[in-house]
Amino acid sequence: MDKRIINYRPLLFAFVGLILGIIISRLFLLTNVSIWILITALIVLVTAIIIVFVYTYRLKNLDANNRYRKNVYILLRLSIIMFFIMMIIGTFISLIPYRNILDLHSLYDVEITGTIFRDLHSDSSKTSFILSDCSIKSGDSTIKLKYSVYVTTSVSNLEYGDVITFTSDINAYNYLDKTNFSMIAGGVGYSTYVYITDIDIIASSPTIRDKVKNNVESILDESMDENNSNIAMAMLFGDKSNLDESTRSNFAHIGISHILAVSGLHISIIISALYFIMKKMKINRWVGLCIFFIILLAYSYICGFTVSVVRATIMGLVLYLSSNFDFEYDSISSMSIAGIIILLFSPMALYTMSFQLSFLCILSIVTIAPAIIKLLGNSKTIISASK
Repeated sequence: MDKRIINYRPLLFAFVGLILGIIISRLFLLTNVSIWILITALIVLVTAIIIVFVYTYRLKNLDANNRYRKNVYILLRLSIIMFFIMMIIGTFISLIPYRNILDLHSLYDVEITGTIFRDLHSDSSKTSFILSDCSIKSGDSTIKLKYSVYVTTSVSNLEYGDVITFTSDINAYNYLDKTNFSMIAGGVGYSTYVYITDIDIIASSPTIRDKVKNNVESILDESMDENNSNIAMAMLFGDKSNLDESTRSNFAHIGISHILAVSGLHISIIISALYFIMKKMKINRWVGLCIFFIILLAYSYICGFTVSVVRATIMGLVLYLSSNFDFEYDSISSMSIAGIIILLFSPMALYTMSFQLSFLCILSIVTIAPAIIKLLGNSKTIISASK
């Protein structure tokens, strides 16, 4: 049997096509790239796809009796079709988010009402947080904002789930700035500073997630000192908002800052524990799948459905399915499924640091780690032979 140099994974092609479609849409709407350059690039791409189709069709006829090669050609053509379809889908699903970005503009002296959602951080001089579900009052009408607001204030007695109102100017982020665009991609389109006398807490409607996090934080505060409690919250839920700069720097300096972000490490611990318990209890695989899904979904919800958690959760569920329903697990295809699902629901996630680091790290581990392990294995063999 011939050995392929490249494994054609349709899901990976679909993932790459979706990414390319989202990028093309941005180039068309948010940059000065000429439409003719985009059209030329698309023509080149379509031409390349046609050439590959013709090439594989001719080789298929030449190798009609070779079943292995025939399957490879089918897989290659399927990969190309999925790439092209997902590229078109990516282009269209990102049009609305990009148009919303174009509509961003600063607002002055407006009354804003919203709920404290995430990144609540307090120190001796200020408090900052992300305000979601924001609405502004203009005359007798109320307008709902499409983006969250990053708020800085000197008020300290705030908690997740507090509904606050204030009157202030809100400054729209400039999407042409890379840092600002990353914030917009994460759903935050405005920033403002509110004086202590201008902010009012009108209600407290914490969600289940807020209640769980607040209760866990209270237990941790009672059990340990403030610094260790903040570290524990970061390790459990990825909430680094209360970590001081020295603690962050210390973790980064010794190279273990990744444990402060909920990702594959946390999900793998949960999966391993659940799998061990269910195996001992001999739980039916369908029931086990439901348990896995519910628990991982609940944990993802508490963590705020961050990209790294959702990616790890989807890959964990695919791994469980492959282990219990007798099909081969492929890490790159599993990663591609996670990426496709995330981008279909949130195309702008592509531009967040969380998405880029999470998927690049997984891709690096899957592609480079086996080569390193093999190299180290060969080195050990050579050393052993030389003794």
